[in-house]
Amino acid sequence: MMVLLNALYFKSMWATPFQKQNTTNRVFYLENEAGKKSLPMMAQVEKNLPYFENETFSTISKAYGNNAFQIFILLPKEGKTVSDVISLLKNTGWKPYLNSFKGSYDVDLWLPKFEIKFDISLKGILSAMGMPDAFDPEKADFRSMSESATFLGVVKQAASIKVDEEGTVVAVASGGKLISMDALKEQAVFHADHPFVYLIAERSSQAILFAGKYMGN
Repeated sequence: MMVLLNALYFKSMWATPFQKQNTTNRVFYLENEAGKKSLPMMAQVEKNLPYFENETFSTISKAYGNNAFQIFILLPKEGKTVSDVISLLKNTGWKPYLNSFKGSYDVDLWLPKFEIKFDISLKGILSAMGMPDAFDPEKADFRSMSESATFLGVVKQAASIKVDEEGTVVAVASGGKLISMDALKEQAVFHADHPFVYLIAERSSQAILFAGKYMGN
C-alpha cells in the first residue's frame, strides 16, 4: 500500500584525471593468501598530493573537480588487512587523522579501475538496531499513517560505485515494502595493489558521504 524511497547520487571528475594510455593490467594481491589476479590499474605521478601513514595503513586524498569533494584511499600496511583498518576506525573514528595529512608529496600512484554493485535486505539490521516491532504484523503501529493494520514488509538498499580515469560515480538507493607517524620523504609510493578502504567526503565539513572497501573480486 506504500513505498518509501531514498536516493543519493554522486558523480564527479578528478581534479587531476588519470591518462588512459597509462592504464595497464597489473597484479592485484588478494587477502588471506587467496592468490592474485590481473586488474586494469590506473597510474600517474601526482604532485602535492596529501599523504599520511601510521602503523596500520597509508592513505592519500585525491580531489574531485573544484576541490569541493575528495576520496581517501586507506591502504593496509604489510601484515595488516582491511578488517584491521576498519577495526581501527571503529575505535578512533576518522577525524583524528585529518590533521596528520601533508600536502607536499609527489606520489607515485596506482589505483585500480573498478565497478561494484551491491544490494542488501535491511530487515535484520534495522531489527537489531531496535525496531523489530515495525516488521511484526501483531506489534507494528502505523495508525497515524493508516487506519488499516499495517507493518513494514521489506527494506532494501542497493548501491553501486564506478571509479575510472575520469572520476567516480556513486549511486545509493534504499526503500521499504550505513599512533605514531614516522617521518616521511617528499616522495611517496602508493600502489593500491591489494584490498583497501575508501571514503568519499565533502571537503569543508569533512562529512563522509560514502564509505566502502574494495577487495578485488
